[in-house]
Amino acid sequence: MPSHKINITIQEIEKKNYHLFVQLKIEEKVARLLLDTGASKTVFDSKRVLKFVKKKNMKANKSKSVGLGTSEVETKIVEISNLKFGTMKVKNMEIAVLDLSHVNHSYQEIKLPKIDGVLGSDFLMKYKAVINYPKALLKLVD
Repeated sequence: MPSHKINITIQEIEKKNYHLFVQLKIEEKVARLLLDTGASKTVFDSKRVLKFVKKKNMKANKSKSVGLGTSEVETKIVEISNLKFGTMKVKNMEIAVLDLSHVNHSYQEIKLPKIDGVLGSDFLMKYKAVINYPKALLKLVD
């Protein structure tokens, strides 16, 4: 099983409080994701995801999502056919789609770039993720 090392950005959002970010490519378009080990599912923002997929490809999700600073919210599901994390290619990844405008508003307040989504523990567990803080690397195994 090959392993892949992906650069991450560690951003201090307040004194001694950090968020981790990772970039990936979807059909050669760059996406910026918050790396969140506490998020149960990978999600994309309902507006920003339209840079990568067509609205008609989104399907209603029967279950509701909880978290991301909100109460239960309706979500949609979309399959992204071609993602690339550094040298690692991921085919047909199902992601949840919901409104992340409150997250991006918070980042705007502290002058950080908006995110397209959140890379959650569903992905991190599947690909045996290891975060190396001193080297700012995310190791994934496929």
